[in-house]
Amino acid sequence: MITSLGVFVFWLLLFKGPGPVVLSPDEGSGAAARQPGIYYGPSGSIAVLPFQTEALPADLAFLGTAVPAVLLRQLASLDSPQVTAGTSSFFFREDRPPPEIVGQRLQVSRLLEGRFSGDGGSLELAVRIVRSRDGEELNSSTWTQPRERLPELQRQLARFVAEIVNADAELLTPLYETAEPESWEAFLQGLHLQTERTAESGRAAQARFLRVVEAEPGFSDAQVELAAGRLAFPDGDGRSGGLRAAIEQLEQVSMQDRENGRAHAWLAWARHRYDKDWARAESAARSALERLPGDPQVLNIAALALFTRGEFEEVEDLLRRSIARDPLNLATRLRLGLALEFRGDNEGALSVYRTLASLNADFPGVHAFRARIKLLQGKADSALAESEKENDPFWRRYAQILALFELDRGDEAEELLQQMIEEDGDHAAYQVAEIQARRGDADLAIHWLEKAREQNDRGLAELVGNPFFTGLAGDSRWRELVVALGHSLD
Repeated sequence: MITSLGVFVFWLLLFKGPGPVVLSPDEGSGAAARQPGIYYGPSGSIAVLPFQTEALPADLAFLGTAVPAVLLRQLASLDSPQVTAGTSSFFFREDRPPPEIVGQRLQVSRLLEGRFSGDGGSLELAVRIVRSRDGEELNSSTWTQPRERLPELQRQLARFVAEIVNADAELLTPLYETAEPESWEAFLQGLHLQTERTAESGRAAQARFLRVVEAEPGFSDAQVELAAGRLAFPDGDGRSGGLRAAIEQLEQVSMQDRENGRAHAWLAWARHRYDKDWARAESAARSALERLPGDPQVLNIAALALFTRGEFEEVEDLLRRSIARDPLNLATRLRLGLALEFRGDNEGALSVYRTLASLNADFPGVHAFRARIKLLQGKADSALAESEKENDPFWRRYAQILALFELDRGDEAEELLQQMIEEDGDHAAYQVAEIQARRGDADLAIHWLEKAREQNDRGLAELVGNPFFTGLAGDSRWRELVVALGHSLD
């Protein structure tokens, strides 16, 4: 079920985007951003903003996001300098505040801006790098290429940026050497459609990637994106032939193109989500990290795999690195808070949730997760008050039930729990098990964990370290279940 705590967060992170960030009224003024003490990120950090395409024919507007997206993929092979992910920098696709505001929000010292122009047959790309704190231009360049030589334009851009960030251009993720200009354009269109983050645009993106693979079977990046889309939204119960074919496709790419970090990353996700092979998921995730240490999505997939293994210290490091590169992706912050809770750092978790709530107080789960911490701290009244602030109906009721049981208001809690079971019990058994375990009913907790197992509930990836299940540690049924699910009792 998608509502298991950690996987719910990861689903938001991968497929729903970062969520809206609420900018305060004074963040639209340059004067406010120039106040002393404003932090613009580490020295050398850079964000690639969407390029302007108003001077292009409408059918080429996709270049404004697709070309920066490819550049970000190329830069993901670098652990340093810090490069902001598109899920954050593309937040400014339509409305572009002054550089000092963008830099402050993205926590970067420099911004890369670009503008396309041309008649469709010939393309000109003018780019410049500006300093965030005052908008001063630091570097600039312009290139012109025929439309059919878009890959060369991409390489010129990458070499320019590599020189600016003092990186060896040979270390950047290489582009696929396509002989078909139409295939490259279709691939770029697919990447652009992915940034729209709707079901319709996702299907359209898949159609583009399929077209590329049919024309050029060796186009490994398109193969990976096609397989990833099938994994993310499989038909049926998740064990369809199409899904297995997608996993086999990723396995094949990861063997034939061993340096394709995204193939390893999505293979890790598939082994975690569908195969529940925690060890192989971790192995694939580490392979992806070696190749793409600067890619926030790869960092998040690795964190997911290691979370299940109980490696919470490493998970914290991965998620903090991801947040530094993707500061507006609020789901990552929610995931970090949960990791800190499982690690036993309740104050650290509250601090993370406090920051998240300051960015968007209505983000799904933030107040429910804060309520969990309050309960662990013995502050049931505060937990109930926190639950009332939760915007998401499922998580609000979940947190209310936990708090009411803690306050010995059993009748009210039972009524809400029965509602939850009637409405969500067939797909949220894991949460019911948490509630039963927290209230001290081991029999019902085990019963609902078995139901979660029958439902193939994704929350079962989060047994290790969950403080709500500590009371079951001495129960032989618990130990048997943990081992049967591939977890370690150590």
